[in-house]
Amino acid sequence: MSSLRCQDIIDKFCILYVCRSDNGYPSFKSSIQKPLRSRMEKLVQLHPEWEDSHYIQYFGGTIDDSKSESERQLAHLHLVAYFDLARCHFVQQFSQKFPFPTATCIKFFDLTSDFVYNREKLNKCIKAYNSQDASGANLKTYLQGALRNIILDQINCESPWHLLCDVDLSTRRKFNNEQQKLREALLRHGIIEPNITQYIFAWQYFVP
Repeated sequence: MSSLRCQDIIDKFCILYVCRSDNGYPSFKSSIQKPLRSRMEKLVQLHPEWEDSHYIQYFGGTIDDSKSESERQLAHLHLVAYFDLARCHFVQQFSQKFPFPTATCIKFFDLTSDFVYNREKLNKCIKAYNSQDASGANLKTYLQGALRNIILDQINCESPWHLLCDVDLSTRRKFNNEQQKLREALLRHGIIEPNITQYIFAWQYFVP
């Protein structure tokens, strides 16, 4: 295995990202990164022929079988690191479909973090992927589908009035843009006139 590919594998399973950062996705503090990187460097040396899927199976097996809690925690963090950047990009893109992207983005990060950082839930998702014929999607795409369902299930449990929350309007142009996004979002939720006009009236004169 080339040194460049070794480094790529190590990075994939080591670098955890801060979801709410205003300037991108900086890595977590070094006290977490160092033990993850040290472990991965040893694994890559022992198994230079392994692909991503082999490491996923190995860490999943460690979560299930290891008697050491610290080993299970590290294995879980390696899996989180592998999915984390793809999750961040997915949440950002998915949030753009809603009327207030910044607010929904933060909310969706919290919802998906509750899933990804739950050891049992994440491992169960990986096992479900492995137990079926998943030739139509890779594991990261499969996980994004699971995260999308989690988000939509939560939204469907809420009152449609949650669309009116977290509004920050500073200019007339921004107001017009957000009003159009709200109208489109209400239509997607199956709301029709005259209810749409009532929602927008309430949003315009009460929420801001």
